Amino acid sequence: MAGAVFDPESDECIEGAKVTLRDIENGKAFTTKTDNYGDFWIKNLKKGLFSLSIEKKVYKSWTVASIDTEKDVHLGDVELLNESQ
Repeated sequence: MAGAVFDPESDECIEGAKVTLRDIENGKAFTTKTDNYGDFWIKNLKKGLFSLSIEKKVYKSWTVASIDTEKDVHLGDVELLNESQ
């Protein structure tokens, strides 16, 4: 599972966003943070269904209720919107 998080208003990468992937079947969570380029990776996942959330203070949370990891998943660029917008 991979992706890149950015602020579309400032067109800047968002460093330090908390990325949580949760196994829908057993509730086990995998957590990481975005790097200085806004990138994140969660490796060595089993095949199954997961939910994903991305959070960073002053930004609206971004969530996906169900992602199938039958194959590698790259979410591409994920926009986090500032809460004041």
